[in-house]
Formats: sequence, C-alpha cells, structure tokens
Amino acid sequence: VPQTFSVLTGNREWLRRNGL
Repeated sequence: VPQTFSVLTGNREWLRRNGL
C-alpha cells in the first residue's frame, strides 16, 4: 500500500474523529 494512500486515509479518519 503506497504511503500516500495511507496518509490520505489516515487524514480522513482524523478529520472524522475531530468531527469535521
């Protein structure tokens, strides 16, 4: 799995956890 994809997925999860 490319690191770029991992970062994008992680960013989405982080934003969801923040409630954005």
